[in-house]
Amino acid sequence: LNTPDPAVTAVYPSANPGYAWAFRSDSGYVRRDWLETGKGYWAKFPNAGNHLVSGLPLGEVTIPLVIGWNVVGSVDHPVPAPTGGIISGSFWGYDAGYTAAGTLYPGKGYWVKANATGNINLGPTASPKPALQRFETLPTLTITDATGSRQKLHLAPGEVDLSAWEMPPVPPPGAFDARFESNRMAERFPGSDRSGVELRIRIQGSIPPVTVTFASGD
Repeated sequence: LNTPDPAVTAVYPSANPGYAWAFRSDSGYVRRDWLETGKGYWAKFPNAGNHLVSGLPLGEVTIPLVIGWNVVGSVDHPVPAPTGGIISGSFWGYDAGYTAAGTLYPGKGYWVKANATGNINLGPTASPKPALQRFETLPTLTITDATGSRQKLHLAPGEVDLSAWEMPPVPPPGAFDARFESNRMAERFPGSDRSGVELRIRIQGSIPPVTVTFASGD
Protein backbone atom coordinates (compact mmCIF):
# COMPACT_ATOMS: atom_id res chain seq x y z
CA LEU A 1 0.00 0.00 0.00
CA ASN A 2 0.91 3.64 -0.39
CA THR A 3 0.46 4.89 3.16
CA PRO A 4 -0.30 8.58 3.87
CA ASP A 5 2.41 8.73 6.54
CA PRO A 6 5.44 6.49 5.87
CA ALA A 7 6.99 6.97 9.32
CA VAL A 8 7.64 3.65 11.07
CA THR A 9 5.83 4.92 14.16
CA ALA A 10 2.73 5.68 12.05
CA VAL A 11 2.65 2.46 10.03
CA TYR A 12 3.73 0.17 12.88
CA PRO A 13 3.11 2.03 16.16
CA SER A 14 3.97 -1.03 18.26
CA ALA A 15 7.41 -1.52 16.65
CA ASN A 16 10.04 -1.55 19.37
CA PRO A 17 12.02 0.71 19.72
CA GLY A 18 10.14 2.78 17.12
CA TYR A 19 12.25 2.26 14.01
CA ALA A 20 13.08 -0.43 11.45
CA TRP A 21 16.22 -1.86 9.92
CA ALA A 22 17.05 -1.77 6.23
CA PHE A 23 19.94 -3.67 4.64
CA ARG A 24 22.74 -2.19 2.55
CA SER A 25 25.16 -4.48 0.79
CA ASP A 26 28.06 -2.16 1.63
CA SER A 27 27.32 -1.56 5.31
CA GLY A 28 24.87 -4.20 6.55
CA TYR A 29 21.85 -3.27 8.65
CA VAL A 30 21.06 0.44 8.96
CA ARG A 31 18.37 2.22 10.99
CA ARG A 32 15.39 3.66 9.13
CA ASP A 33 12.66 5.91 10.56
CA TRP A 34 10.72 6.05 7.27
CA LEU A 35 9.50 3.28 4.95
CA GLU A 36 9.86 3.36 1.17
CA THR A 37 7.53 1.62 -1.26
CA GLY A 38 9.03 -1.54 -2.73
CA LYS A 39 11.65 -1.99 -0.02
CA GLY A 40 11.65 -4.52 2.79
CA TYR A 41 12.60 -3.98 6.42
CA TRP A 42 13.22 -5.77 9.69
CA ALA A 43 11.23 -4.62 12.72
CA LYS A 44 10.88 -5.93 16.25
CA PHE A 45 7.53 -6.20 18.05
CA PRO A 46 6.75 -7.02 21.69
CA ASN A 47 4.21 -9.69 20.74
CA ALA A 48 3.15 -11.72 17.73
CA GLY A 49 -0.08 -10.63 16.05
CA ASN A 50 -1.71 -8.89 13.09
CA HIS A 51 -1.61 -5.18 12.35
CA LEU A 52 -4.01 -3.27 10.09
CA VAL A 53 -2.28 -0.94 7.61
CA SER A 54 -4.40 1.44 5.53
CA GLY A 55 -3.50 3.36 2.39
CA LEU A 56 -3.96 3.55 -1.38
CA PRO A 57 -3.79 0.40 -3.53
CA LEU A 58 -0.41 -0.62 -4.90
CA GLY A 59 -1.10 -2.88 -7.87
CA GLU A 60 2.41 -2.77 -9.28
CA VAL A 61 5.84 -1.54 -8.32
CA THR A 62 9.29 -1.30 -9.88
CA ILE A 63 12.05 -2.20 -7.42
CA PRO A 64 15.71 -1.32 -8.01
CA LEU A 65 18.23 -3.99 -7.04
CA VAL A 66 21.96 -3.72 -6.41
CA ILE A 67 24.48 -6.50 -6.92
CA GLY A 68 24.29 -8.90 -3.99
CA TRP A 69 21.55 -9.28 -1.42
CA ASN A 70 18.47 -7.00 -1.32
CA VAL A 71 15.42 -6.86 0.97
CA VAL A 72 12.29 -6.05 -1.03
CA GLY A 73 8.59 -5.57 -0.37
CA SER A 74 5.64 -6.55 -2.55
CA VAL A 75 2.33 -5.27 -3.90
CA ASP A 76 -1.23 -5.36 -2.56
CA HIS A 77 -1.99 -8.89 -3.80
CA PRO A 78 -0.08 -12.18 -3.91
CA VAL A 79 2.23 -12.53 -6.92
CA PRO A 80 4.55 -15.33 -8.03
CA ALA A 81 8.18 -14.63 -7.23
CA PRO A 82 9.94 -13.64 -10.46
CA THR A 83 12.93 -15.58 -11.68
CA GLY A 84 15.68 -15.26 -14.26
CA GLY A 85 17.35 -12.13 -15.57
CA ILE A 86 19.33 -10.42 -12.83
CA ILE A 87 17.80 -12.63 -10.12
CA SER A 88 20.21 -15.20 -8.71
CA GLY A 89 18.56 -18.13 -6.95
CA SER A 90 15.35 -18.00 -4.91
CA PHE A 91 13.41 -15.37 -3.02
CA TRP A 92 13.54 -15.98 0.74
CA GLY A 93 10.99 -15.21 3.44
CA TYR A 94 11.48 -15.24 7.21
CA ASP A 95 9.08 -16.61 9.82
CA ALA A 96 11.23 -17.45 12.85
CA GLY A 97 13.54 -19.10 10.29
CA TYR A 98 14.31 -18.77 6.58
CA THR A 99 12.31 -20.53 3.83
CA ALA A 100 12.42 -20.25 0.05
CA ALA A 101 9.39 -18.33 -1.29
CA GLY A 102 7.55 -19.13 -4.52
CA THR A 103 4.83 -16.51 -3.87
CA LEU A 104 5.23 -12.97 -2.55
CA TYR A 105 2.48 -11.77 -0.20
CA PRO A 106 1.30 -8.27 0.77
CA GLY A 107 2.86 -6.89 3.93
CA LYS A 108 5.83 -9.25 3.80
CA GLY A 109 9.48 -8.58 3.11
CA TYR A 110 11.74 -10.90 1.12
CA TRP A 111 15.41 -11.38 0.43
CA VAL A 112 16.61 -11.72 -3.16
CA LYS A 113 20.14 -11.84 -4.57
CA ALA A 114 20.97 -10.01 -7.80
CA ASN A 115 23.89 -10.76 -10.12
CA ALA A 116 23.75 -7.26 -11.65
CA THR A 117 22.27 -3.84 -10.92
CA GLY A 118 18.80 -3.35 -12.41
CA ASN A 119 15.06 -3.32 -11.76
CA ILE A 120 12.41 -5.97 -11.20
CA ASN A 121 8.67 -5.41 -11.71
CA LEU A 122 5.98 -6.90 -9.49
CA GLY A 123 2.29 -6.99 -10.55
CA PRO A 124 -0.17 -6.70 -12.10
CA THR A 125 1.00 -9.20 -14.72
CA ALA A 126 1.75 -12.51 -13.08
CA SER A 127 5.32 -13.66 -13.53
CA PRO A 128 5.97 -17.35 -14.24
CA LYS A 129 6.12 -19.21 -10.97
CA PRO A 130 9.60 -20.68 -10.49
CA ALA A 131 10.02 -24.36 -9.79
CA LEU A 132 11.66 -24.42 -6.38
CA GLN A 133 14.23 -27.08 -5.75
CA ARG A 134 12.66 -29.36 -3.19
CA PHE A 135 14.41 -31.16 -0.35
CA GLU A 136 11.52 -33.09 1.25
CA THR A 137 13.03 -36.40 0.16
CA LEU A 138 16.48 -35.58 1.56
CA PRO A 139 17.74 -36.19 5.10
CA THR A 140 16.78 -33.17 7.20
CA LEU A 141 17.98 -31.62 10.45
CA THR A 142 15.40 -29.44 12.22
CA ILE A 143 16.81 -27.06 14.82
CA THR A 144 14.20 -25.68 17.23
CA ASP A 145 14.49 -23.43 20.28
CA ALA A 146 12.20 -22.94 23.29
CA THR A 147 10.08 -20.29 21.49
CA GLY A 148 9.29 -22.59 18.56
CA SER A 149 11.63 -20.80 16.17
CA ARG A 150 13.01 -23.38 13.80
CA GLN A 151 15.22 -23.88 10.80
CA LYS A 152 15.44 -26.90 8.54
CA LEU A 153 18.82 -27.85 7.10
CA HIS A 154 19.30 -30.58 4.52
CA LEU A 155 21.89 -33.19 3.61
CA ALA A 156 22.22 -33.63 -0.14
CA PRO A 157 23.99 -36.16 -2.37
CA GLY A 158 26.85 -34.99 -4.55
CA GLU A 159 24.79 -34.55 -7.72
CA VAL A 160 22.45 -31.90 -6.23
CA ASP A 161 23.23 -28.30 -7.27
CA LEU A 162 23.51 -26.28 -4.08
CA SER A 163 24.30 -22.92 -5.66
CA ALA A 164 20.67 -21.73 -5.39
CA TRP A 165 20.52 -22.55 -1.67
CA GLU A 166 22.88 -19.92 -0.33
CA MET A 167 20.97 -18.38 2.57
CA PRO A 168 20.43 -14.61 2.96
CA PRO A 169 22.54 -12.63 5.44
CA VAL A 170 22.12 -13.44 9.11
CA PRO A 171 19.17 -11.51 10.66
CA PRO A 172 19.76 -8.58 13.04
CA PRO A 173 21.04 -9.48 16.53
CA GLY A 174 18.46 -11.26 18.65
CA ALA A 175 16.58 -12.88 15.75
CA PHE A 176 16.82 -16.67 15.50
CA ASP A 177 19.00 -18.13 12.77
CA ALA A 178 20.66 -21.47 12.07
CA ARG A 179 22.71 -22.42 9.02
CA PHE A 180 25.63 -24.48 7.87
CA GLU A 181 28.98 -22.75 8.19
CA SER A 182 28.97 -22.54 4.37
CA ASN A 183 25.97 -20.12 4.65
CA ARG A 184 23.78 -22.66 2.85
CA MET A 185 20.56 -24.38 3.83
CA ALA A 186 21.84 -27.64 2.34
CA GLU A 187 25.23 -29.29 2.41
CA ARG A 188 26.68 -32.30 0.61
CA PHE A 189 27.03 -35.48 2.60
CA PRO A 190 28.57 -38.70 1.27
CA GLY A 191 26.16 -41.55 0.79
CA SER A 192 28.58 -44.38 1.49
CA ASP A 193 31.81 -43.65 3.35
CA ARG A 194 30.84 -41.17 6.08
CA SER A 195 34.07 -41.40 8.05
CA GLY A 196 35.77 -38.10 8.78
CA VAL A 197 32.85 -35.89 7.67
CA GLU A 198 32.27 -32.79 9.80
CA LEU A 199 29.57 -30.22 9.03
CA ARG A 200 29.51 -27.20 11.32
CA ILE A 201 26.27 -25.31 12.08
CA ARG A 202 26.09 -21.71 13.32
CA ILE A 203 23.15 -20.69 15.56
CA GLN A 204 22.15 -17.15 16.60
CA GLY A 205 19.42 -15.73 18.82
CA SER A 206 18.24 -19.06 20.22
CA ILE A 207 16.40 -19.43 23.54
CA PRO A 208 17.43 -22.63 25.35
CA PRO A 209 16.82 -25.44 25.32
CA VAL A 210 17.67 -26.04 21.66
CA THR A 211 16.69 -29.37 20.15
CA VAL A 212 17.89 -31.04 16.97
CA THR A 213 15.77 -33.69 15.25
CA PHE A 214 16.73 -35.80 12.27
CA ALA A 215 14.52 -37.23 9.51
CA SER A 216 16.13 -39.62 7.07
CA GLY A 217 13.95 -38.67 4.08
CA ASP A 218 12.70 -41.09 1.43
